[in-house]
Amino acid sequence: MPGLAFFTTYALLVLFWVEIYYQARAMSTDGLRPTFYWINGVVYAI
Repeated sequence: MPGLAFFTTYALLVLFWVEIYYQARAMSTDGLRPTFYWINGVVYAI
């Protein structure tokens, strides 16, 4: 379980920086959060 918490925390950090990068480049961030939730769900299901 600690590994899952670490993964989620690390993934949130990556999501935060990717959102900043996309916004700085004036790109759409619409698909980032659903992708984050999907990947997180897959990891938790495994």
